[in-house]
Amino acid sequence: MLKFNLSLIIVLLLSVSSVFSNNSNIFNDHKLRTYTPLEGQIQDLFFDIREPNLEKYVRSNTALEPDDVYYRVYWVYPSNIRIRVEGLPDKGFDLLKQTLISKIKPYVELVLAKNLTTPLEQSAFKKDPKNNSRYIRVKDKAELLDLSIELYSSGQIKEIESSSPQLHTKTSFSYAKKSWAKGRSVISQISISEGRGASSVIKEIEIDYDKFGTFGLPSNIKAVSYVVTGDKKVELGKLDLKIQNYQINTGQAKKIIGL
Repeated sequence: MLKFNLSLIIVLLLSVSSVFSNNSNIFNDHKLRTYTPLEGQIQDLFFDIREPNLEKYVRSNTALEPDDVYYRVYWVYPSNIRIRVEGLPDKGFDLLKQTLISKIKPYVELVLAKNLTTPLEQSAFKKDPKNNSRYIRVKDKAELLDLSIELYSSGQIKEIESSSPQLHTKTSFSYAKKSWAKGRSVISQISISEGRGASSVIKEIEIDYDKFGTFGLPSNIKAVSYVVTGDKKVELGKLDLKIQNYQINTGQAKKIIGL
């Protein structure tokens, strides 16, 4: 069975670099129309993530009987992150803590997402002659990875598609306008398809937002994943995360991280 990794989005984008000229003008409309408060407005942040039945999971895998287990995330601009599992003993259970943190980290990265275009701007793109809304990354002859992006008529990123001899990945984005975003939009849905051979794994993610102080930030992330082989579709699992207790620009995260 294929193993799906949500961090593939970040890994894929960060691996897209080249010596070609900057094509940032392609992404100007996306940056103007997309709400990204972590691009400098928020400097210091911490928040809690709660997952249903997390206590039950801990009880079934240890001799512990915890009443309240949750994740606490500290973040300092531009990219300093610390994730802690609260509700477990301070000492010991390191493997359990690392397992839980590894599971939640890709979703933490969604909460802390900045502009999608930043890593893409490191590469040069040319317009697809068959599709005016699609751009193909310019690559040298030795590269195996093909990558393209498709834009909505608004200029926002609709789809990022990549393919190599072993793997084909397509990531699609949907947006929603929010009153507190000053006319801009937030990413509300992400659909990721990762295929090898006759099988593929699909993950569908929905992100809800609330206003915290003067900023709009994710309050709920729901994800469901499937494995598809031919006409057969089997659900792999669901996740429902509540994000709360945002503390913004208080300096507490900087103190905990030690910066």
